[in-house]
Amino acid sequence: MNFINFTDLVDNINTSLGTFCNIFQYKRKDLLLKSKASTPNKLFEINDYNRDWAINSGGGIELQYHISFNTNLIKYGLGFNAQYVPFANSKKPVEYIQPYINSFISNPTLLKNLNAKGFTLFDADLQALKKIKQGDFILLGKKLSTTNQGGKYNISDDNYNQMIEDLKGDLYDTYVEVVSNVNKKFIHMQKIEELSKV
Repeated sequence: MNFINFTDLVDNINTSLGTFCNIFQYKRKDLLLKSKASTPNKLFEINDYNRDWAINSGGGIELQYHISFNTNLIKYGLGFNAQYVPFANSKKPVEYIQPYINSFISNPTLLKNLNAKGFTLFDADLQALKKIKQGDFILLGKKLSTTNQGGKYNISDDNYNQMIEDLKGDLYDTYVEVVSNVNKKFIHMQKIEELSKV
């Protein structure tokens, strides 16, 4: 698969994912109790063309799909973001992401199974994830090397197809499991709060 730049790569991925983009956006809406789904027909959305990374449309303060491209290297996976997010000021960034980290860590077989399939925590380990600090970003994912020939970047078809399968398969399953557990705990806490008021 060839691409000219990061925008072209993201467009190709969204196209290759096809109906999965809608499946993800509507599942995210249900899991996060949103009133509507974010941009259908796209998993990744580029909001700033000066960046070399993108996240899932609507993502920011929760577990997010993430992709980056820099110096012939693509990284993709699920991101735990404790960096500042505009318009999310009612809590500190760490407070927003901590429930997702706790949900992920509470199921050790998740990481074990993902590690067995080649996924890793980049620039961090499980202890660093547990103790995430404001400004940190930790990616659970894979990396792919590209080559540059005549102004175009190239990924082998096998690697590209594996990335698409990872996004639709193991990463989606992990996202759903982690966010579902956070949602269950949130609903449980709401019920306790309602009962305590009674």
